[in-house]
Amino acid sequence: MLTNPSNVSIPRFPEDNQLDGDRNWCTYKRECILALKARSLLQYIEGTIVRPLFQTTQTAATTTTSSTTATTTTSSSTTPTQTPIWSSTPLYKEWIARDATATSIIVTNVRDPVGVGIEDNKSAAEIWKFLTNKYEKRVEQRIHLADMALRSHTYEPESTTMEDHEKKMKNLLRTLKDYGGTCNDPQFRLIVIASLPLDWKQDTRNVPGTSSEDAFTFLHSLYLEKQQERESSERDEKRVKVLLASQNTTAVAVEPQRAGRNSDLVCSNCGKRGHTVHRCWAKGGGAEGKGPKNWQVSYTNAEH
Repeated sequence: MLTNPSNVSIPRFPEDNQLDGDRNWCTYKRECILALKARSLLQYIEGTIVRPLFQTTQTAATTTTSSTTATTTTSSSTTPTQTPIWSSTPLYKEWIARDATATSIIVTNVRDPVGVGIEDNKSAAEIWKFLTNKYEKRVEQRIHLADMALRSHTYEPESTTMEDHEKKMKNLLRTLKDYGGTCNDPQFRLIVIASLPLDWKQDTRNVPGTSSEDAFTFLHSLYLEKQQERESSERDEKRVKVLLASQNTTAVAVEPQRAGRNSDLVCSNCGKRGHTVHRCWAKGGGAEGKGPKNWQVSYTNAEH
């Protein structure tokens, strides 16, 4: 039986569960309530066990004797009897010690009590009320924003792998739950499927399985298939571009003059109109020897 608060340990929560603002208020709150319940101290933060009046002695017995001539009254004082730690009517000193234990559980598991604004000279109930008023309303807003972030996130396969998308969705879900929001696995599964791009809808109308893990397993396979299709399509496009580039190069080499023919130009190499020296097919021109075969034959005959 625990009657002495000095026998009650002060738990130290894992670092992630220590109060660090809005982000983990719900986690911290849950840890505090569990720790206080386990030590029969929850009523001290609820304020249902009020501080008793200071009392040093307690009347243990009163004896009265009567006779025909006189009446004598005697009384004795003894030290008050200790109460168990779960008692709702503790003695004054017991209440002080137990409230201090509850306060320690609350305050020592806050990363920055001074920054938060905690006054540790107040009772556990006063400190708990301060924290509740400070964070509960904020957390409601945070839950709403976290829920919206989870439901509105969309997958972009061109810039993100399915593995990264899965991590992102699970982190958003964890954030929502850390704030105290709720989202069960069937709901999460539907949100994951809804996050896919429109051109995936045809392939995801009947996703096998019933859990979010089943959905992600299927989506990983689908992602790999689409990635292979995409890579194959890109290779085909590159081949087409190479062929087109080759054809364009040949066409430019065959008809350098036709592309830039202008009757106002006079070639300083051959003296003919319609082109300049750098496009001239004749000997000494910039495009020497690049003319069509029939032109080269006629040009050679003209020289002779």
